[in-house]
Amino acid sequence: MVLQVVVAPAQAQDSSHLGYFFQTGGAIKFSDADSKAPGYACCVVAADHYGIVVYSDLSSVYVAHTNKLLAAASKELKSPEVLDPATVCIAALAMPGVTALSLSADQLLLGCVAGSTVQVYSLPKLLHHQSDGPVHTLELGKKILQFSWCPNDVTTYLALTFDRVLVQGSLPVGFGPLADSVECACWSPDGQFVAYSSGNKLLVTAPDWRESAFTVAISPAEDEDGDGNFIVDSITWPAPNAIAASSLWHDSSNEDEPEGSDGYLLGITWTSWEGQPTAAPQGLKAMLTSYLTIQVSIDIVDTGSSYIHPHCKIY
Repeated sequence: MVLQVVVAPAQAQDSSHLGYFFQTGGAIKFSDADSKAPGYACCVVAADHYGIVVYSDLSSVYVAHTNKLLAAASKELKSPEVLDPATVCIAALAMPGVTALSLSADQLLLGCVAGSTVQVYSLPKLLHHQSDGPVHTLELGKKILQFSWCPNDVTTYLALTFDRVLVQGSLPVGFGPLADSVECACWSPDGQFVAYSSGNKLLVTAPDWRESAFTVAISPAEDEDGDGNFIVDSITWPAPNAIAASSLWHDSSNEDEPEGSDGYLLGITWTSWEGQPTAAPQGLKAMLTSYLTIQVSIDIVDTGSSYIHPHCKIY
């Protein structure tokens, strides 16, 4: 089954609920190492069941209660005093080079990614000082760019390697390839499906399917200068019937200034879906825009945007 939809331009009403609000509680520094962890969001996870935060500064991985971090935070944001981790942290794991952290859905397992290896720790054992050693070690053979646990199976995971191969694995049985030429990927909220991007395409499939249920392809924009294409570089699946992604217009004629690439947001929604291969959802819609919000309340999805891009096809 092939479904093609071209989204027409449209204007959306302004929302009084939109905005960004930050309050800085202070800064914490446990090391003098002058380094920045790539992908700040990947290097911090919060376990609300325990009221703790885990983060990496590329020299160690720290586990601490949120309230103790706030109490010890310095108001000197640019140059905070270096603290002894033992005074604040539950655990400080000497693990240099950890570029990503992943917490299982039940918040029992913590995955620490360094190079081609994932060290898996038991969070309860760390909290109760029962053991500070890993309970599992995963070796994928190639540098890992992305790692995430399945929401409904704490032993299953997705990993994206440096050669852009997306693999699915399980702690007892190993791993195998799911797709290649992949930029990024994520699980559905129920853990039954996977959304991943390849170039200018976003595909939705399941680990045991041989083909995707539907694909969203972004066509070249008429208002973009030069030769190039869209690259979907991040995906999230925040609700059962909504996917959000970011994409960049990569101008191949302007390789010297990649920072000049235009960014867009892609929103995909549908009304119902049987969850079968080659069967697209009912009421499938896609919006590509320079500004997009997907507000979710229970099973109601309200999407608003300042401008909906007309160059989006679903098939």
